[in-house]
Amino acid sequence: MKLGVLIVTIALASIAKVGASGIELTLGVNAWQSTNSGSYGEASNALVTFSSEDDDVNQAYFLLEHPFPIIPSLRYSTYELADETSSTLERTFILGGQVYAVASSLQTHFKQKTSDLTLFYEVFDNQVLEFDLGLTFRDLETKVYVLNLDNTNESSVSDDDRATTFLYGAASLNLPLLNLTFGSETQYRNSENYDVEFAVDYAIGMLPLINPFVRVGVKTHRSDVIYSNNLSVQQDWDAVFLGVGISF
Repeated sequence: MKLGVLIVTIALASIAKVGASGIELTLGVNAWQSTNSGSYGEASNALVTFSSEDDDVNQAYFLLEHPFPIIPSLRYSTYELADETSSTLERTFILGGQVYAVASSLQTHFKQKTSDLTLFYEVFDNQVLEFDLGLTFRDLETKVYVLNLDNTNESSVSDDDRATTFLYGAASLNLPLLNLTFGSETQYRNSENYDVEFAVDYAIGMLPLINPFVRVGVKTHRSDVIYSNNLSVQQDWDAVFLGVGISF
């Protein structure tokens, strides 16, 4: 009960402290190490499963929010995931027209660049609670290179781009007197394609017009994508991330 009263008191005080909202630009970077698992191959043939740990990922983003009606606010982010894994085939595998026999030892280089453009509206904002809804337009650039370690004459490459659309939703609880913001963000297409994020921001508040902050949070990613060249890539990963940013 006392904790609830304290939170309400802080929230009410926060409303008085924060001025009317205007145009706000945020620039930031996040970094994490992901444990990635999934499969790849041609959709009409057998897929090869993979698992990797401690993949270093860096994400850059900017966010532009404004009070103008009808025109959506926007967020753009981009990151690249690169994996190198090895596996021994338990069945015949085909990629890019190359056939790999059972028991072949494959080395795989996987690279995927994810770029998201999100257009959204603030459906509720009272300076303490905020809810956003919109759409995320995602561009995936994926490349898979496979080499047979038993016969280096056997190798193949499959690369393609894919554009997809996700529903976007975000919510945040802002407590300016504590310099804290608790937030969540979801991008959802279906049960096999989604991203979920929970984070806490701490505003450093050193300068009057520039607001630097640090961020810590968790991310969950799942995707199952078939490209126009029949390349199929399935991924699951979770990560704890750290970030820094600045708002104007």
